[in-house]
Amino acid sequence: MVSDGIAAVRQAGSGLVILDPQYFPTVKDPERYRSFVEAIADTARSRSIPVLSRYNTMLDWHR
Repeated sequence: MVSDGIAAVRQAGSGLVILDPQYFPTVKDPERYRSFVEAIADTARSRSIPVLSRYNTMLDWHR
C-alpha cells in the first residue's frame, strides 16, 4: 500500500514526505507493530522519500 501511494503521488507530480505511525505503549504486539513501522521506512527510503519518524520521537518521550 505504501508503494502504491508513493507511485500515485509521484505520478501526480507532487512532493512527498512520509510520516510514520505514532508510538503507543499499549499496543498488543509491539514487535509486530515495530516491524510495520520499519517496513514503511524501508519502503520510503528505498525510493528516496524522506521519513519523519513520529514513532521514534514518541518512543523517546515515553522513555
